[in-house]
Amino acid sequence: MSIVRDDITLGLGAIGTVLGILNWWKSWDRDRVKLKVIPKVSQLFKSQGQVVKALSSTTQAYDGGLLCIEVINLSSFAITIRDVGFTTKGGRGKLSLTSPIIYDQKGFPRKLEPRESVSFYANEQPFDKIDLNCIAKVYAMTECHSMKTGTSKALKQYLLNSRLESERGDGANP
Repeated sequence: MSIVRDDITLGLGAIGTVLGILNWWKSWDRDRVKLKVIPKVSQLFKSQGQVVKALSSTTQAYDGGLLCIEVINLSSFAITIRDVGFTTKGGRGKLSLTSPIIYDQKGFPRKLEPRESVSFYANEQPFDKIDLNCIAKVYAMTECHSMKTGTSKALKQYLLNSRLESERGDGANP
């Protein structure tokens, strides 16, 4: 009879331990910053100087398209994006977009509520002065210095097209 009681006590203790570990993991996961950072190439359509539609792709680079960084807040709390840009190969540096173009006019740095997203467009001026071959990924950094990176086929194709044009001697980026 005492063996059955000891087995029940041991079983309930094991269940309590497992539930405690699962509760700890869920709490830890809920309280961390979760961002999805997606590089895209966008083709913008304007009417009377205002953007009316943006066609963005993660798989192909449009001729004359703008590089775009989409940031999605997957956290259960609001976060503030304070910096976006590109990481360099080898992880040695960052190329920050100091004045990204945001078409919803809400400004930068940008507060994102849970499940909210925003797209930051790179104007062409910063790319005239840098070698695009050194770019590896895109990044987004929050006010609490949490940095997340991302890459896509469109970014790789955009950078390949840029390298091919510079080899041809055009000197201009796509």
